[in-house]
Amino acid sequence: MIANEASMHLKSGGTLALEIGSDQAVAVKRLLNRAKTYEGTRVVRDLAHLDRAVLAERI
Repeated sequence: MIANEASMHLKSGGTLALEIGSDQAVAVKRLLNRAKTYEGTRVVRDLAHLDRAVLAERI
């Protein structure tokens, strides 16, 4: 999974940004929270007000 692999390459405080489909925010946030290596998970919307990315900070 990208979240697990990325955590090996990010320093503490680094930001993981994942582009998502507009219906994937809840599932992606759940996966990142389960990984227990990220905090401050949030969803960013695009100009059409659709969920577009999930950002999380490496602990």
